[in-house]
Amino acid sequence: MSFWKRGNYAFNTVEHIVNLVKHFGKFAYDTWYVGITANSVRSLKAHGINTDNQMSADFDVWDIPFETARACKDALLSMEGYDFICDDESDFIDDTYPNSFIYLYKVDGIYHTVQHIDVSDFKPVKTLPKNHIIVTEVSRDDEKTVTRYDDEFDKAACDRLIEEIRQKFIDNKMKFLNIVHRSTIEMWFEFGEGCCTISYNGHTSQEGYIQSYRNGSRSRKQVEFFDGTRPEYMVCRDADEFTAILRYFLEKDRKPGKRQNVKWVVVKGD
Repeated sequence: MSFWKRGNYAFNTVEHIVNLVKHFGKFAYDTWYVGITANSVRSLKAHGINTDNQMSADFDVWDIPFETARACKDALLSMEGYDFICDDESDFIDDTYPNSFIYLYKVDGIYHTVQHIDVSDFKPVKTLPKNHIIVTEVSRDDEKTVTRYDDEFDKAACDRLIEEIRQKFIDNKMKFLNIVHRSTIEMWFEFGEGCCTISYNGHTSQEGYIQSYRNGSRSRKQVEFFDGTRPEYMVCRDADEFTAILRYFLEKDRKPGKRQNVKWVVVKGD
């Protein structure tokens, strides 16, 4: 799930954020720190959080109107059944912009975190940063390459990436491809000789479930892949269809659907 809750900050009322925290069951476990800041990246990094890991489930940030930020923090701290802590001196309060940020991170999780931080040299920011687009490739030789795109991912960069991946598909050079888009939804591909499977995870409330591309066949005949076998009905062999699905995902930040003549089936993930 994404830790940057981008959007219209005015929509993030106290009640809305409290309900979101209740919705995500992870907050009911472990100890979580709750803070207010006018610069979410600086605060999280000062606490010892690696903000480059946009897929981390160990911290979250919401933007919220400045005047209701304190009330939101108090509401979270008063929730029964949750182990929330804070350090008021570590809050970075600044009214330069009409919004602030509520942030939560798991104490003593995978990070070496510190609770008390020095915010004296912090400067406010107007909005949350953009998430990265992260492309992970594994070649047939098991060489792993990770490429991160920030703001420079324009149409030209998108076209170049699509053409590079398309050619590698045709030349049978990939074993696995995973793309995490800015919204943190994922699409990944497992490859065989001239074919692949396509999977999609929108990180919805159906926790543990993913969506899998189906080609219309009902055959369960097993097809050899570079890593195991897959049933025929999951296999995409058409380079043009593969490219069209990839392009739609990269350009739209969501999967293609019925209007694009692409069929998906919900399955239980591993």
